[in-house]
Amino acid sequence: MALNYSKKILLINENTRIVPPIKHALNKHGLEIAAEYLNLYSLGAIRKAFARTGKTAFIRAELMRFIKEQGFPGAILMDSPMSICQDRNADPDGLKLLKTFLISYIILSRGADFENLQGNFLLITRAGSPEKKLDIASNPHRILELLRTENQAINSFIDEMKMKKDLFNRLFLIRLLDAESASDMITSQVDDFLKVVSSRKKTAGTEAPESAPEKAAEKPVMSDNDTPATIVYKIDTKTVYEDGQIVEATEVHSSLAEKEFYIMGNWSNKTQLAVSKKIALAVLKGLADRKRFTPAEKVVFNIDDRCSIDGTTALSMAQLFITVLKDYKKIAIVATAKNGEILRKAQGFSMIKSLVTVTV
Repeated sequence: MALNYSKKILLINENTRIVPPIKHALNKHGLEIAAEYLNLYSLGAIRKAFARTGKTAFIRAELMRFIKEQGFPGAILMDSPMSICQDRNADPDGLKLLKTFLISYIILSRGADFENLQGNFLLITRAGSPEKKLDIASNPHRILELLRTENQAINSFIDEMKMKKDLFNRLFLIRLLDAESASDMITSQVDDFLKVVSSRKKTAGTEAPESAPEKAAEKPVMSDNDTPATIVYKIDTKTVYEDGQIVEATEVHSSLAEKEFYIMGNWSNKTQLAVSKKIALAVLKGLADRKRFTPAEKVVFNIDDRCSIDGTTALSMAQLFITVLKDYKKIAIVATAKNGEILRKAQGFSMIKSLVTVTV
């Protein structure tokens, strides 16, 4: 996957007064707000989704969709603290959304294709914010003190970054913006922030390339390796779920175990985002009106010889099952000996090792 950055930035905030001066600074840099991704833009949509699910998995899923379609966000500007739920006990410090983004970036940074990933955050703060109490302005590294998860693999990444400040500095740029500042000061500070972001991207060689002129009548050739795997779930002897559709079972499905997922086709470097998205949708939204999955039930994914994987698949699985579907505690991956060996040798396998069973 080519690691380029989008000309779109994420802005999540409630204070409409500061939007015009922010846009003024963005215009100088040829950037725009990604308003079409509601779960990364509309605080109302975010709060509604959180009230319905009680989780932030939808944020991670939307972020992965953005990355697939646009590249990595040029920057993330957001209110902090910012409550996304009515129950104060569920988000006592108002930092749940920020923590979700930070942890997502930490996990993504472990990927083989994402060594130069950068998370550029401008936190729009006010008096008494937790960031100011931690003195994040002068020591951004201290923001890691806010992070802890129920997953020990992810905690180990956070702990490593706490001990190795250079890892944090390579991944994150975190600045604060006082929401009470005058409009011209806001524009100036956002402009300064974006200049630093641009400099970091050039240093890492991740600046988005200029669009090249399109060549007439020239279309990319799609190989089998470009086609994402089909997500199959045998509901019963007569009915099968395939990529969002409920279809009649055929002879092809006769060997499949009922009430288990099968990944049929290519789940590798070129298709990992598409495959992960299809799996996440199936689990989070259910199989049409035929099946809903609860976090407490066992969900089995068969990675047999009908599934083609490579050295990037283990990390893709880790991002999917540990981050996007982290609330589903009984995920099980069943791999054949061939695919099991590929997974064992791949970066990221340690994160999913407890989920994987290899058949003889």
